[in-house]
Amino acid sequence: MAATCHPRLGGASRQGGGGRRMYPCQKITGEEKIMKNLRYLVMIMAAMLMAACNKTGQDPEEPQGGASGFKIEVFDMNSSHCKVKVTYVPAEQVTNENAAEMLVGMSGIFVAPGSGVRGFEGKVAAVKYARENNIPFFGVGLGMQASIIEFARNVLGMADAHSRELDPQTKYPVIDLMEEQKKVTAKGGTMRLGGYPCLLSKGSRVEEAYGTQSIVERHRHRYEFNSSFLADFEAAGMKATGLNPDTGLVEVVEIPTHRWFVGTQYHPEYHSTAANPHPLFVRFVQEALKYRDENKTEE
Repeated sequence: MAATCHPRLGGASRQGGGGRRMYPCQKITGEEKIMKNLRYLVMIMAAMLMAACNKTGQDPEEPQGGASGFKIEVFDMNSSHCKVKVTYVPAEQVTNENAAEMLVGMSGIFVAPGSGVRGFEGKVAAVKYARENNIPFFGVGLGMQASIIEFARNVLGMADAHSRELDPQTKYPVIDLMEEQKKVTAKGGTMRLGGYPCLLSKGSRVEEAYGTQSIVERHRHRYEFNSSFLADFEAAGMKATGLNPDTGLVEVVEIPTHRWFVGTQYHPEYHSTAANPHPLFVRFVQEALKYRDENKTEE
C-alpha cells in the first residue's frame, strides 16, 4: 500500500481564517489509484460526447457506471431530440471471442487514450469489432495506436505487430519512438507536449469535420506511428490524413471505405468544452446517429 498526500488531504497544511489546519494523509492502494485515474479520464470523455450531442441540438442522458473505455448508443426522444447513452466497458474484459456480446447494439465505439499494457488487447478487440462491422469508430492517443496495431495484425498479416513501448521485442514495431527521441535520456525529454500544427488531407473525414485543412492540436505522448510502415498501410486501405508539416509525423489515420473510422494521435478533448465541443466529437455523435437510424430493428 502506497501513501499519497493531496495538498488538502495529505501531510500538508493550510493557513486560513481559522489558523493553521492540518489534514490527514490519505492512504490508497495502487489499484485504487489506477481506477480513480481511469474513472476521471472516462468522465471527461463522456462529458465531451454529451457536449457534442448538445451541439447538434440533442439532449444527453447522464451516463452510469465507470470503466476504462466506452461505447455509445443513441435513441430518439421525439422528432427533434435524442439522448446519448454512454456505456463504459472495461477493456480488460473484452476479447475477440466476446466483443460481439459486449458491444452489440452500439451506435458508435470510442477507444479512449491511456497508457500501459493493461487492457490493451481489449482495446484492439474493440477496434476489430468496429472495423469489421462498419460501426462508427473514434480512437484517441493509445486508442489510435490500438487501431493501427489491429489493422497491421488483421489486415496486413503482421501477427506480431505491436508498439515497442508495450513489446520491445516485436517484429513489427508499427508504433515506435522517433530516432531523435531514442537519444534523449533526460526524464520527460522524450514526451511530445503542447500544440503542434497538422495539415489535413482535402476531402478527408477530419477535414470535413474541421472545415479547414490547417489545424493546431495538443499532444501528450512519446510513441508515434512508425512511418516506415506507412506505404503498406495506405496500400491496404488505412490512410494517413493528418500529417505534421514540419516533421511528417502521422497525426490522423482513417479508413475511407469504412463509414467513419478516425484515429488521432493528438488529444481533441484538450480543446473541447461543454459550451464549445470539439468538431470531431460532434461529428462522431452525428455519425452514430446516422448509424442508429440506418440500423433500427422492429421491436
